[in-house]
Amino acid sequence: MKMKYWILYIFIYFSVINPGFAKKIIGNGEYTFGPSISKNDGCLEALMKARIDAIRRYSGIRISSEEIEVCQEGLDKMSCMYHSHQWSHIEDNIGGEKILKREVKSKGEFDICVVKIKLNIKKSKQRLDPAFDFTVALNSRSFTEGNNLYLDLKPNQPMYINIFQWQPYRKGINVRKIFPTKNEGNFFKAQGRIPKKGYNFEATFPEELSYKRKEIDTVVERLMIVATKENIKFMDQYTYSDFRSRLIEIKANKKRLKPIAYTISKFGE
Repeated sequence: MKMKYWILYIFIYFSVINPGFAKKIIGNGEYTFGPSISKNDGCLEALMKARIDAIRRYSGIRISSEEIEVCQEGLDKMSCMYHSHQWSHIEDNIGGEKILKREVKSKGEFDICVVKIKLNIKKSKQRLDPAFDFTVALNSRSFTEGNNLYLDLKPNQPMYINIFQWQPYRKGINVRKIFPTKNEGNFFKAQGRIPKKGYNFEATFPEELSYKRKEIDTVVERLMIVATKENIKFMDQYTYSDFRSRLIEIKANKKRLKPIAYTISKFGE
């Protein structure tokens, strides 16, 4: 009888008391595609849907309709939406993915790829400081190349601000710091506009897509606004994975992160 109670105690500890215990979450995705899309690409879309489904099941959180609308306009729509969900769980360790099922079925002129996965999600023991927060608004979510971007930011207490631009359509180094610039202060005690007077953030459509993929006329990028209690020195550029790792190194109660997705279209499109 004592052994049964001991086993029950272990189960309760790892399920409830210990928030760092990894959960195995099942996700399902399905994607219908025509002859112009390869089976590998079709199944990649289904995989992204399965990942999104798993994270939704885990958290119950759905991204905003505004975020969905932005993702629908650019490249790799499912990948964009997956990263929107992923950024809402920056502290949690999402990994250990295992594909349980990957099947392609024919339905007339179309194929349907069905994917089932298992994700290991380890919830972080760290908690955000609810008293450390800010509001931020981008002047638009849809830009044409040449337009200027600016943000209005309002902190609820003094904080240091760093802003990074993530260009997911680029491989390798695709995250770069755009604020503060050299010799520019980034300490905010009250509402302010970024960038400050003297320079602009200009929307630029990537040249490599203009020449190599002329059918692409809109891309999605993200601004990562990072607020910290201490003045942390970041590098000027990162790969996506290195940037996430760098943010995770900062204790949750010492920072607040707010990503904003937006589109850039070719001039005249």
